[in-house]
Amino acid sequence: MASASSVLKSMEENFFECSYCLENFSEPKQLPNCLHRYCSRCLDSLIKANQSKGKFDCPLCNTTCLIPSDGINGFKTDFVMKSMLQFIQLQQAADDGEVKQCAGCDEEQHATAYCSRCNGFLCEKCHGFHQTSKMVRDHLDKVVVLKDDAVDSITMEKLASLKDAPRCSEHPDKLSELCCATCKNAPVCVLCGALGKHKGHDLHEVSELASDERDKVSRSLEALTTRGKEILKEQKMMEAEEERLTESMKSKKDRLTSKYGIETRKIGYRMRYILDKLDRRNKEINQVERKDLAEVEKKRKKQIEQAIQRINQEMDEQTVEKKKAHATTRASLQTKHDIRERELEECKQTLNKVFEDSKLSLDTQGGEILASLGAMVKTSKNTLSRVENIKASASHVLECHNNWTDVQCLPGVREASDAIVDLQSSTNEFDKAKVAPIQMPSFNADRIALRNRQTFVIDKGFSNLRTPIQFDSIAVLDHNNIVSSGFISDTLSHVTFLDLSGSVLGHRILRRNDEFRFKPHRYCSALTNDLVLTVSPPNLIGTLLQSTSEFNHVEFDWPVGKWMTCVASHPLNEHVFVGSNSRDIYIFDKNLSNRRRMRLPKVIRWPSDVAVSEGGLLLVCDQDGGETFELSVNKTALQVVRKLDKPDKELLPLSVCTDSNGFVYVLWGKSQPKCVLAQYGQTGSRILASGKIDGDSRALTSILTDDVEKLVIVTNTTRKLLMFDLVVIEDD
Repeated sequence: MASASSVLKSMEENFFECSYCLENFSEPKQLPNCLHRYCSRCLDSLIKANQSKGKFDCPLCNTTCLIPSDGINGFKTDFVMKSMLQFIQLQQAADDGEVKQCAGCDEEQHATAYCSRCNGFLCEKCHGFHQTSKMVRDHLDKVVVLKDDAVDSITMEKLASLKDAPRCSEHPDKLSELCCATCKNAPVCVLCGALGKHKGHDLHEVSELASDERDKVSRSLEALTTRGKEILKEQKMMEAEEERLTESMKSKKDRLTSKYGIETRKIGYRMRYILDKLDRRNKEINQVERKDLAEVEKKRKKQIEQAIQRINQEMDEQTVEKKKAHATTRASLQTKHDIRERELEECKQTLNKVFEDSKLSLDTQGGEILASLGAMVKTSKNTLSRVENIKASASHVLECHNNWTDVQCLPGVREASDAIVDLQSSTNEFDKAKVAPIQMPSFNADRIALRNRQTFVIDKGFSNLRTPIQFDSIAVLDHNNIVSSGFISDTLSHVTFLDLSGSVLGHRILRRNDEFRFKPHRYCSALTNDLVLTVSPPNLIGTLLQSTSEFNHVEFDWPVGKWMTCVASHPLNEHVFVGSNSRDIYIFDKNLSNRRRMRLPKVIRWPSDVAVSEGGLLLVCDQDGGETFELSVNKTALQVVRKLDKPDKELLPLSVCTDSNGFVYVLWGKSQPKCVLAQYGQTGSRILASGKIDGDSRALTSILTDDVEKLVIVTNTTRKLLMFDLVVIEDD
C-alpha cells in the first residue's frame, strides 16, 4: 500500500493551493459537479458576489454550480484534503523539530508526538503519559510519533483512521454510528435513528454503505474513463476540422485572387486593343482626309484660270463639306470608343466589387465557423479538465480505505462523473464546416486571333548529355515561366524549367530503375508556381519543387498491366487527372492523397493528352481513335459534351489546351513535316481557324503574361518554342 508521503510526492506542487487565493487550503470545500476545491472563505466570497443570480461558474472549468439555500454550509468539506494538509503539518514538525505548545501541559516544548483526539502536539513527558496512563488509553491508536521514518511510512488509510467518527448533528456529544441515505449519507447517532428526526429513514451501517459507494463509484469511473477518451477524440476531430477549414479558406482565397488576376488582365488586353484600334482608325481617316483635300486642291489648280472666283467658292464649299463629313465620322468613332471604354470600365468595377464582396463573405463565413469551433474546443478542454480532476479526486478518496471518507466523498464523485458521462457528444453539434463556393463573373471575348508569331531556341542546358533530349509535355508555372518534360534515353527522363525566351532556368534528370518495354516518356502539370506534378510510365508519379529541385515520389497502388499516358490540373480546380492506356482515368485531390477511378465514354479508346478548362470541363485527345472530345465531369460519370472537327481526316490529335476566354486549341499531326494548329470556339465543334506549323510540334499551352495572353508550343526534338499572341477582336 502506498505511503501518504509517496502519494504527496506524485502530486504537483500547486495541488494544495487554492486557485482563488493562491495559498494553501484553509477548511477546503468541494463543488458538487466538478469536485474542484476552494477555501471556505474564498467560496463564501464567490457565493456573496453571485447571490442574486443563485448560481456561479467554477473559476477553473466554468462548470455552473447552484448556490444551496444554506450558503457555504451547503457545500461538503473535503475530508481527504484536510487529512493531507494535516499530514503535511506533521511532516514539517518532524523535519524542523520546532517548539510547539503541548496539548497536555500547555508548556512550550519540542514536540515528539501528535494526538488527533487531543487535537494537538505532545511533549516527551506527555507522550509518555499517554503511553502509560489508563485515563487516556483510548488515545493510543490516535497518536503519531514525530520521527522522519515514522511519519514518512504513514499510509493514507492510517492517516484517515486518526480521525474519530463524525459527531451527530443533533447530539454533538455523541459519535455517529449510522449513516442516513435518505439525508445524503448524513452521520447520525443511534438515538436519532431510533427516536429522532431520522426515524423511519433509510439507515445503514457505515461499512455497508461505504462498500456500496465504492462499487458504484468504480462503475462510474469506468464510464467516466470511456467518456474522457470519447471527448479527447472529439477534441482532436474539432482541432483537425479547424485546421482543415483554415486550409480550405486559404485555398479558396488563393483561387479567388488568381481568378481576379486573370479577369483583370483580360480586360486590360481588350482595353489596349480598343485604344490601338482607335489610333489606327484615326490614322486611316487622316490619310483619307489628306488624300481628299489633295484632290480638291488639284481641281482648284486646273480650273483656276477659267473661273478663279467660282472655283474658289466651289472648292471652299467642298473643303468644308469634306472636313465636316470626316469630323462627323471621327466623332462617331470616338463615341463608339467611349461607349465601349465605359462598358469595359463597368466590367472592371463589377469585377472589383464582386472580388471585394467575395473576400468579405469568405472572411465572414470562415470567421463564424472558426469562432464556433474555437468555443467547442475550449468547452471540450474544460470538460477534459473536469474528467481528470474527478478521476484524481476519486483516486485520492479510494486510497484512504476509510468508510466514513468513502460515504461522505464518493457520492459527490459519482454524481460529477455521471454528469459528464451524460453529456451529449459534441460531434452532434457540428457538420463538416464548409465555406460556400465563390462565383466570379467572366468577361470572355467573342473572337480571338493568333498574331505575331515568334520562334525561340531552347538554349544549351544539357551539354553534358550524349544523346538528344526530347520534349513530351508543357505546362505554365506563372506569368513568365513554363515547365516542360520528356525523355533522354531508355532509363533517363527530364523536367526542365524555362522562361519565355527559351532560357533554361534549371532542370532535373530522373532515372527509371525498373524495366519497361517503352521509352521513359515524362508528362508534367503545374500544381503551384513552384511545384510540378510529373508522371512517367508505367506507374511513376511524384512532385518536383523548382526552388530546391527536390523530387518526392508518391506511393500508391497502380493497376497491373496499365501505364500512365498523360496528366493535367488547373490552378482554379482542386483535381488532378491522370490518364492511362485504357478508358480508365484517375482523379486525385490536390494533395495526391485520395484517388478515384472513372470510366471514359465508350467512344474514347484511351487518352494521349488531357487538359482542364476554366469551367472544369475535361478535354481529351484520343490519339488511338484519332479524335478529340470535351467531357463534363460529375461525381458519377464523364459525359461527352462535343467532339471537335478534324482539319484533315488523316491527322491525329497530339495535344490540347484552352485559353482564358474558353477557346480551344488542338495540335493535329501524323508524321513530319505535316502538323496543323486548329482553333475552336467556346461551344460547337466547328474549326474557327487553322494553319500549318512546324512539323516537329509536340505539345502546347496558353499563358497569361503581363502584356498579352500567348499560345506556347514546344517541339519534340528540335528544341524550339513557338509563340503566338492571342489578340481579342472587337466588332466595330
